[in-house]
Amino acid sequence: MIVNKLSVGIIFTESVYQGELEKAEAAIRILNKEFGIVPELSSNIVSDADFLTAGREIFNKDLEICRKLMQLEIEK
Repeated sequence: MIVNKLSVGIIFTESVYQGELEKAEAAIRILNKEFGIVPELSSNIVSDADFLTAGREIFNKDLEICRKLMQLEIEK
């Protein structure tokens, strides 16, 4: 999602891949930079193979971001 060239993103990963988060964040920042976008990234570690909980966490984070963006639009 892009709002005024601000990209908001959350990287979800299982704990087994936690050590690769820095690489993923760096790659996303490099790609966004090419388009003049400054990404606001955060990460969330989920339990290995716990897809139901991961799905709930992703949904809740998306909902949180949408609410924040709606509030920003209301305040304009």
